[in-house]
This record gives sequence, C-alpha cells and structure tokens, in this order.
Amino acid sequence: MKLKKLLSIFAIIGAALLVPAAGLAYIEGGQNNRATIQSGQTIDDDLYIASETVVVEGTVNGDVYAAGSSVTIRGTVNGDVFAAGSDVVVKGDVKGSVRAAGSSVRLDGGSVGGSVSGFASTFTIEKDTKVGGGLNFGASSAVIRGDVTRGVVGGGSAVVISGTIGKNADLAASRITLESSAKINGNLTYYGDATLQRDSGSQVTGQVNHRADKQKKEQVAYKDKAAGAIWWLLALYLTGALMIWLFPTMTSGVSSTIARSPGLSAATGALVLLLSLPLFIVLLITLIGIPIALIFGGVLAVAIYLSKFFTALTLGNLIARRTGWKPNPYADAAIGLILITLLELVPVFGWLAALLSLLFGLGALVIWFFNRTRGNSSSDSSVKTKPAKPAKA
Repeated sequence: MKLKKLLSIFAIIGAALLVPAAGLAYIEGGQNNRATIQSGQTIDDDLYIASETVVVEGTVNGDVYAAGSSVTIRGTVNGDVFAAGSDVVVKGDVKGSVRAAGSSVRLDGGSVGGSVSGFASTFTIEKDTKVGGGLNFGASSAVIRGDVTRGVVGGGSAVVISGTIGKNADLAASRITLESSAKINGNLTYYGDATLQRDSGSQVTGQVNHRADKQKKEQVAYKDKAAGAIWWLLALYLTGALMIWLFPTMTSGVSSTIARSPGLSAATGALVLLLSLPLFIVLLITLIGIPIALIFGGVLAVAIYLSKFFTALTLGNLIARRTGWKPNPYADAAIGLILITLLELVPVFGWLAALLSLLFGLGALVIWFFNRTRGNSSSDSSVKTKPAKPAKA
C-alpha cells in the first residue's frame, strides 16, 4: 500500500511516462473545455483530470491530480489533492492532504484530514473549514477564517487570522492582523519589520515573539523564500518560453526524447552528473584546461537550469494529449512546472521529484545534442506523429 502511495505521488513525473494508460483514470475535457466528475459518480483509482474548467463532485477513492484554469473540488476524495490553476477551490471533504497553487486558492467549508500547502496571490481558508493537520502557505494576501488543528507556517504581504490555530504560528509578513475571534493555542512568532494588529478579544495562549532579521538563526524567512521561489519559477518559465520561440526544434526534440525514452534519459542525466564534477576538477587544476573548465561549467549550469523546464514541457504535453486537450507548448510548460513544484513540496519524498525532473531533462538534452551532431534527426519524429487517443474514465 505504501509503495502504491509513493508511486502515485510521483506518477505525474514518472508514471505518466512509464505506466500504461489503462492503470490510471484520465478524464478529458469535453464540450466547452469542461471536465467533470458528476455527483454520484465514483472513481476507484487515482484521478488525473485536466481541462479549462475542472469540477469534481463525485467520489474518488485515490489521489486527485487536477489542472485547469478553474479547478473546483466539491466531492469526496479519499486521498490527497494536487491542484494547479488560475482559481482553485476546495469545498468537499479530502481525507488526505491538499497541495495547491494558483492565482487564487480557497478552501471553502469542507474538511481536510491532513495538511494543507497553498501558494497563490490570494489564499483563503473560509469559516467552517476544518484542517486536520498543519498549514504552510506563501501568498500576497492570506486570510484564515477556518480552524487549523496543528501549527501554521507562512509568509505574505498581509495575513489576517480570525479562526483557530491549534498550535504555534510562525509568520513572515508586512502586516499581521488578529481579528476578535482569532485564537492561537500556542506561540505567535513574527519576523522582520512586520506590524502586528490585535483586535480586542483575540487570544494567544502562548508567547508573542517578534524577531528581527539578525535574530533569525534557526527560523526560515518564509516570505522571502516563497517570493524567491515564485520569481525563480516565473523566470524559468519565461526563459523556457523564449527557448520555445527561438529554438522550437530543440525544445520539441528534447521533450520528445523524454517521452520516448524516459529510462535512457534519466540514466544519461545521472551519468552526466556523476562524470561532470571529476572532469571539471581535472580541467581546473591544469593550467591549459582552466578556460575549458569555465566554458564547460557555464554550459553545464545552463543545461541543469533548463532541465526542469524540458521535463515540465513533456509532462504538460502528455497530460494534454491523454486528456484530449489540444497541446500548446506554452500552456503545457506552465501546467508542468506548477505540478512538478507541487510534487517537490511533498514531505520526505519531494527531493525525488526534483531529482527526477533534473535527470529526465538533462539526459534528454545530452541525447538530443548527441544525435544532432551525428546528423540524426529522429529525435524530433514523435512531435510529428499523431498522439494516441486518451482513455476515458
């Protein structure tokens, strides 16, 4: 059971490339680019669903991986939810954890048995929402009106709390407001130049600690990390989009290599990483090899930087093809990047998602370049082929 769970977590990166479609539930966008699991409908498997509008109103006995412009979960999910979109709303009951990213992420009146991780411009937990685990968030504006059983760690420009937090709250924000109904059953720690406003009636059962920047020895500046991660992700997407525009043959060729030969791509990527450091050191300690080492190091750094983008492009394209969505490289890359980032947030195993995305992209880039230098153009062939018709649930 644990093995199946682990495979499910990384299915978007690995299983989408390696597992036959028959073993998973894929839902394609129907009329008006809308994909729906109707009320009363049951999916006895992990669900992969993508469309412009995604609505899950039935029951899913597994994990849900959802991507779209608008994603709404109203039904019951007996597993985890991974959601990415412009607007993400969770109104139903989720037995596991929720990890969501988008312009707006909102938990509205349902229950989450596990933890919640949310990254958005606007993040909201509405009143009557119950979170059984802890909460991690990064948002420009965050409002917590519901109840969180465990602790809260987050950052943003403005944070408002009017619900109940079961344990400690660690916040990095410019402005923090505890409304009259707010209750923190533990310590409240906030950092930097943040201002704290406590309305009459608000409760903090533990200590209220304000720590300046120079005092952050063991605590993380969550606001800066969240902002840095968002800007890094945006920079990577814009760089990759420029690559698609300027070098369409290369980007499509590398992506096709990952889709066609994921195992070989990962193995090649691992081999490149293992050999690069010793080679770089050998070149560096020889006087004549220093210029070569600097060039080699620069090229390798760029390749590593772009590796995640190539994997994300492949992932988004595979999801689009298997759901009946018309593939668009710019949209595919955006969806893929968000989903990989969500997978990297998974405790304990997140590093594996990051490693796989690196190995797939780096190895495929090396294979494509090697084939091109040999005059072999077959690395682009799969781009021209007609995609297989997706399986319908």
